Amino acid sequence: MSTDDREQGIDFGELNGMIRAIDDAVGTITTALEAAGLATETLPIFTTEHGIAFPRAKGSCYDPGIEAALLLHYPDVIDGGPRCEELVSNIDVLPTLLDLLDETIPERIEGQSFLPLLTDKEYYPRNQLFAEIIWHDRYNPVRAIRTDQYKYIRSFGIYHRSI
Repeated sequence: MSTDDREQGIDFGELNGMIRAIDDAVGTITTALEAAGLATETLPIFTTEHGIAFPRAKGSCYDPGIEAALLLHYPDVIDGGPRCEELVSNIDVLPTLLDLLDETIPERIEGQSFLPLLTDKEYYPRNQLFAEIIWHDRYNPVRAIRTDQYKYIRSFGIYHRSI
């Protein structure tokens, strides 16, 4: 077994450990909400800001780098089960929360509500997502456009190379 294989095995082990820790934490929060009588009026949200911390993932605009977890549960409205494959972004969370509260979504708010997607109402999927990478310690900006069928990644930095 090579050093790289061993390191990758360690990385996957640490990832599994982190998943277990997150699962335990969500269980603790859920138990506390139930004990306080708040479980039916609380919307727990779990999300991440980037994809998994593996090569060609976190820190890249490839799909594994821009895919993020987004888990929601709200009894009688958003129950567990389906996995949605539509293009959704974290900028869509605020409009979705406002929609859930029956509040008007101000025009200045970017993003769109995906509540209809979760409640089997008519949903108008977005045509594309935009992603970017800007490192704080060096100049190497990368931009991406992702549709349901295509993706375009462009590096504008001094470390530019064809992708």
